[in-house]
Amino acid sequence: MNTMHRVSVILVTAVLAIASAHAADTKAPAFPIGSYQSGPNIVVFNADGTFVGTTPKGEDWVKGTYTHTAKEFTVVDTWEGAAITKDGEDCKGKPGRYAWVKTGKILTAHVVEDPCEGRKHGTDGVAWTQIK
Repeated sequence: MNTMHRVSVILVTAVLAIASAHAADTKAPAFPIGSYQSGPNIVVFNADGTFVGTTPKGEDWVKGTYTHTAKEFTVVDTWEGAAITKDGEDCKGKPGRYAWVKTGKILTAHVVEDPCEGRKHGTDGVAWTQIK
């Protein structure tokens, strides 16, 4: 192998290594698992794909599952407390899809598609502050 060819191979290898390192640093953000509060409401996204809506006193008002991508999450209620069902709306089993962004400790979601008006009202554009 001549010197010029060897230098070219080394340069290409170096460029690929730098590009790979940069690609690894710019991966899409992971979904922000944790506890978030907005006013008197707390939502907890667990690592196992479940969530719970509760109060500071531990009075749960909704439970369910969620899935996510780098830009969206989908929630499905599996249990709703009296605070939710008193208005007659039942969202159990109905998926709601939201775009999400986390800036610092603030998680904000914007509705993409959700048939449940109450869930949309309590989620769309609401700033949730991470507490855990």
